[in-house]
Amino acid sequence: MLTELERAMLVAPAKTCVVQDGALVLIDRARWPRSAIGPTIRENRLYTVNAQIAADPAGRQIRASPSGQRPVRASSPPPVTTRDRVRGSDNDAVFGAAVPANTGRPFLDERCLPMSGGEPRSADAVVVVPGIMGSELVEAESGRVLWGLRDPGWYVSAWTSGRSLKDLAVTEDERAGRYERVRATRLLTFAAFAPVLGGFEPYRRLSRTMVADLFHPAAVLEFAYDWRLPVDHNAHLLANAAQRHLAAWRRHPACDETLRRRAVDGDVRLVLVAHSMGGLVTRKACADAGFAGLVRKVVTLGTPFFGAPKAVLMMGSGRGFPLPRARLRSLARALPGVYDLLPGYRCVRDGIGARRLTVPDVTSIGGDADLAAEAFSRRATIPDRRLPGHTQVVGAFQPTVQAVTIEAGQATGHRYTILPPDGGAGRTADLGGDGTVPRESAESPGPGAVPLAQSHGALAASEDAMVVVRDTLDGLRSGPWQGASELGLDAPDVIAAGRPFTVEITGAGRTGRASCSVFDAGTGLRVATPVPRPGGEALMGEVESLPPGLFWIQADGGGRSQVRRMVMSFDPAVGDPDGGGE
Repeated sequence: MLTELERAMLVAPAKTCVVQDGALVLIDRARWPRSAIGPTIRENRLYTVNAQIAADPAGRQIRASPSGQRPVRASSPPPVTTRDRVRGSDNDAVFGAAVPANTGRPFLDERCLPMSGGEPRSADAVVVVPGIMGSELVEAESGRVLWGLRDPGWYVSAWTSGRSLKDLAVTEDERAGRYERVRATRLLTFAAFAPVLGGFEPYRRLSRTMVADLFHPAAVLEFAYDWRLPVDHNAHLLANAAQRHLAAWRRHPACDETLRRRAVDGDVRLVLVAHSMGGLVTRKACADAGFAGLVRKVVTLGTPFFGAPKAVLMMGSGRGFPLPRARLRSLARALPGVYDLLPGYRCVRDGIGARRLTVPDVTSIGGDADLAAEAFSRRATIPDRRLPGHTQVVGAFQPTVQAVTIEAGQATGHRYTILPPDGGAGRTADLGGDGTVPRESAESPGPGAVPLAQSHGALAASEDAMVVVRDTLDGLRSGPWQGASELGLDAPDVIAAGRPFTVEITGAGRTGRASCSVFDAGTGLRVATPVPRPGGEALMGEVESLPPGLFWIQADGGGRSQVRRMVMSFDPAVGDPDGGGE
């Protein structure tokens, strides 16, 4: 079967540029057979074709230089190499490209070419804002990575031993506002995991979608931030960084070319695309009317506008839970950012009805009274104002904790929402969510939300979400979609290595057909294929056992996107796994 690139080679002119999965390839049909085109580049974060790339006259090795500099020719090229992989800064990273041999000249001039091979969808400057635990954190003094490592085994070790987590806890100096100890360097480039919250897909696909749909990668900023700290602090940093980015993009030659190609005026503004906590950071930044005036559109993906009961479980899941959850509980109680995620709606079961979470509730489960009071106070200052041009995407149909009971210093989660009493005891209803954020919490007042059947950690990397983001850039309204999936996937977040566990799939429809696969998060290899079988109103699949590590469970009901969620398998000798929280 021909790849997309190979098909393009058959119909392309004698020489043309083709973009595939973040790689720019110059095709010369007279010189290059299909077999000569190597695999595409997959790990660079941002790319630009505003660069000169040259081939050495005597060989095939290529070199590239940022725009404005002369191309550098290879001095002693290897005889067979046809690609050169280049890493650069956010705005100067360049493509490796297949170049016809012996041309001896650049094939790209200083013009800025559309990254998607077509017209740019927008002339605006785009900022990608990740969610909690979505930015790599490093120790400022040593450069040691504290969060966001490539090795999945690090997360297994960290959540069971706790040795690697202590440096993530906020210190007294940091609580006093001295934030120099830790730096956020970039968005996640590899999958990460936290008990209760589950796994987090890296943001490479979201960033690449932005780059591919715009005219030049200089229009895209990845805003990394220290998610341990208060939302207000990060909102201030976001506003400053976004304004600098907008000013730089307005000055960039590619901005003028974009405006010319789109035949629009010079009203270049910001588009903010935010996942999870990133939406709270964005909302706070937009509370400033001056900054909001610079923003044309906001896309939020699974943002807990009214908080998430799972933040309560992170702090007080009770005794008897596995060590990974115990490690999380200790860490969460020391992070101001987690307190900003505490639910603000009536979700605490109280007799026949429900009430809002209070500071005494938080302290009763071991939380910090001052951090809780400060978070509640910050929330009260958020103005009741709609986000500019807001498109909200919410995860739906996944089993989700929507309410809690707090008794004897322990918090227990419930997969239902407590409705107002109707002449008697409070009614309950399962309104679902993305497995972390209840659907009702992710829907802020304003335009209707776009529901997607997806888990919280995988939402920002799903194909359905990419469609919504592209539609937003085009000025279109996404959904509702005919035949949209309502598939739900349930599995424990922490399992014992070598022991079987059950996966539950709901919403398979009339056919009751769905497939299930298990993938190693480190290698991407399929390691198990449990067969879903009818089990009441759901399909049940049995996974025999997994070794220690991180694994993606994937359910496919035939829709555009497969539903994915991560589990962590750890050595049972370290602690006994417990589904808990229900």
